[in-house]
Amino acid sequence: MRKQRLPIIILAFTLALVIHTGWLLFTPPPVAYAHAFVIGSDPIDGSTITKAPSVAHVYFNAPLSPLSSARIYSIQRGVLVDITEGSSSIASTSSSQLNIPLRDPDQLPEGSYEIKWTAVAATDGQTTNGIIGFDVGLSSLGISGKTVLGPSTSNNLTGTGGSREFTVLSILSTGWNWVVLIALTFWIGLLVSENWTLIKQARIQSLLEHARRRTISLQWLCLSALLIGEIVVFILRVAQMTQAFNGQFTLMPVLDMLTQTTYGILLLIRLALILVAMGLLHWTSRTMLKDYPLTPTPRLVTRTGALGSVTGSLSPITGPLGAVTNATRVSNVTDSITGSFKKVTASQPGKKTSNAGSQKYQTREFENKTNTLTPSQHHYAPIWLILAGLIVLTRSLSSEAAQVLHPHASAILFDWLAQVSLGIWLGGLAYLGLILLPLLNVVEREHYSDSLVVLQRRFAPFQLGSIGALLISGFYLYEASIPTLNLFLADPYGRTLLVLAGLIVLLLLMSWVVLFVLRPKLLRLALFLPVVTSDMPTRRARQSVLVNTGRTLKQVVSIQALLGAGMLLCLSLLTFYAPPIVFPTANYQVKNDQATTQPTTKTQQAGDLSVSLLITPGKLNETNTAILTLKDKDGQPVTNAQVKLTLNMVIMDMGTTQVTLKDSNGVYAAVFDPKQTFTMNGVWAIDVEIIRPKLDPVSTRFQFNIS
Repeated sequence: MRKQRLPIIILAFTLALVIHTGWLLFTPPPVAYAHAFVIGSDPIDGSTITKAPSVAHVYFNAPLSPLSSARIYSIQRGVLVDITEGSSSIASTSSSQLNIPLRDPDQLPEGSYEIKWTAVAATDGQTTNGIIGFDVGLSSLGISGKTVLGPSTSNNLTGTGGSREFTVLSILSTGWNWVVLIALTFWIGLLVSENWTLIKQARIQSLLEHARRRTISLQWLCLSALLIGEIVVFILRVAQMTQAFNGQFTLMPVLDMLTQTTYGILLLIRLALILVAMGLLHWTSRTMLKDYPLTPTPRLVTRTGALGSVTGSLSPITGPLGAVTNATRVSNVTDSITGSFKKVTASQPGKKTSNAGSQKYQTREFENKTNTLTPSQHHYAPIWLILAGLIVLTRSLSSEAAQVLHPHASAILFDWLAQVSLGIWLGGLAYLGLILLPLLNVVEREHYSDSLVVLQRRFAPFQLGSIGALLISGFYLYEASIPTLNLFLADPYGRTLLVLAGLIVLLLLMSWVVLFVLRPKLLRLALFLPVVTSDMPTRRARQSVLVNTGRTLKQVVSIQALLGAGMLLCLSLLTFYAPPIVFPTANYQVKNDQATTQPTTKTQQAGDLSVSLLITPGKLNETNTAILTLKDKDGQPVTNAQVKLTLNMVIMDMGTTQVTLKDSNGVYAAVFDPKQTFTMNGVWAIDVEIIRPKLDPVSTRFQFNIS
């Protein structure tokens, strides 16, 4: 009955996942986000508005931490002038909206403006940046080309300091994250294998004893790598944040990241759990070394008894392990094998036969004794598994899946399930190929076939279950990450996913070879090996085939472990790249402005005078005429003034042109030759100076876009 429980549990769990996945097929899949990217703004990036707003809004696809900031600059004569009132803040109604107030919006000049933003995602602590540009009235940059409206150009992805640009910090962060994934995956596989997969296996108890002596140091290595790796990754993210803010790495940004982001709080919890695991490991290993000293490698002895000549191992703790195990094996094989041993006994009438009841009692006593070895490990097995599950949960809560639907419980569950399944599958393969199989030839030389069969029988259902759970959860997560198929080639995240999928296919093929080719062959060889006596050539031939098959199994499992390391590297790269940005569906249309199609008269106030200026036709390489009118505060034309115009381009010095306008009944006009001024596309500044008799001079500035 006990042997049937595990397949039933795995089958029920798999059916539950299938049902849940089927339900998800009838619901719209969520979109996975990582980091914090701009998906909209007000004013719209690339737009032209008639008046500067009092507050600008920037919308992100993920919750922001209070460390995020943005500044607004006015571009005046090629110089960035900060016009931000105070500092930016996160909106009270939405944690993914950043508000930036403007200083004196009614007094701001026409021209081009930029919003420079730097966002720190609350969930994963990643830093992103970008620029949003808009114009008030007209552009002051003089840049030709088609205007791109919308947030598609608002994020800095591949430029200098871009979130997808490889730098020293990003390479180090990706590498250390890979180390963390390797350590966590191997540690999970080791824990599940020792505390669940191979628990209470009397036939391989000696093998597990020697393996556990090695895994204690490996657990220390994994936990130390986890602890150091998490701290280093955190420090590198803080360094990336300070670099984006053009600041210095000090203690204050570290404290801010720890206390003002969800990632920092979860990191503190994760580090505390790792320290608890290290303390538990110290306690259990000390207890095991104190109560159960290291068992030396069993020495081979040959004894002659009722069953004939039996070669086995002699242990100072458990006694004749080999002899008892041989007797147990004889009782479990086919009747023909038992009959052959009876013939050996009958051929020696002078020998006394063993009492069957006494032999069964000795076998049960031995199994009870071997099952109680290292009780500290078995007693604390649930605690170990809970600790590993909680550590993985803290990573899932700060992963890209946690940013789905703020957050989406199914996405977090599937991300946790994917990480645990990956640990059971790849970590179990590494434990089997790097620890158990190399020890098998040394510790279980005389029981090689039986031990190999036991390992395969115990690992097979766990491998199949973890593969199924990983495929289901991974399909759900990455379907949400890639909205369209063309992104598999057009986006680096999609290309990394393709490489990951290729590695998974190779691993699945090799797992199929292990489970459905090598495993049945090993079972068949182990079943028929005891039928032939040890001095016959047939047995030696079968033994050689068995050893070669075991060697092939070891090589295949080792290759799988290496491919698993490649999979973990792809997962680390996916964390760096983040899924493609999915922008909201919106129709950004350029509104036709008469200022760009026909001359427009502009009016400004200069002292007590109302000054109106018209440049017609306002085009390059044509004769342009400037027409200016003056009115006093009563609305009456001013005719006795001297008006001087000074013209030059805004973004660069194209040569200053000065001209005095002639008065004609209150209308002041001047004609400009095509080669005299307005010789380049862009915004031109026209300074107007008005001099009246017995009054102080007044002046103002106009800007016109010449195309």
